[in-house]
Amino acid sequence: MPAALIRRCEPNDWSAVRRLHIRLALTFPVVVDVELNEVLATPDVYWKEFVQMRALDTHQALFVAHVNDHGAGMGHVHLEGTVARLGMMYVDAATRRQGIGSALVDAQESWARAAGATDLVCHIPEASAGGQLAERLGWHRTAEVFFTKNGFAERMWTAEGPPGAP
Repeated sequence: MPAALIRRCEPNDWSAVRRLHIRLALTFPVVVDVELNEVLATPDVYWKEFVQMRALDTHQALFVAHVNDHGAGMGHVHLEGTVARLGMMYVDAATRRQGIGSALVDAQESWARAAGATDLVCHIPEASAGGQLAERLGWHRTAEVFFTKNGFAERMWTAEGPPGAP
């Protein structure tokens, strides 16, 4: 399998991001509170604005992974003061277990640290394999349990300190 190119999204990535959202809604519809009909009914102008904002904003970024010029994954990070919230992580099933998730998290973390974040947090559904990735990357699961609008439990995970710190 060719290596994935991980980079901050550009405004012209909107159709790849839309396709990834559709695949996300097909794969994990209830767990991630994404309704397929909502994603399919969302007009292109929304996706263009959604991606443009994340491509240019200084308080948030959307990273995309491309394999053979096709969108293979994405991950969003948003700054709230010195806290960076990582979210919307998705890697297409055909490219999982090839390091794309780790590379996306690394890109999100590097961007957040460069933007002044000292703490990183994310919420991972208990039913997701994302917890295994977070654990491998040295993140720590908190005792706090949150519930999605569909009633699924998720935990908050944190990563504190400089990159690579235990």
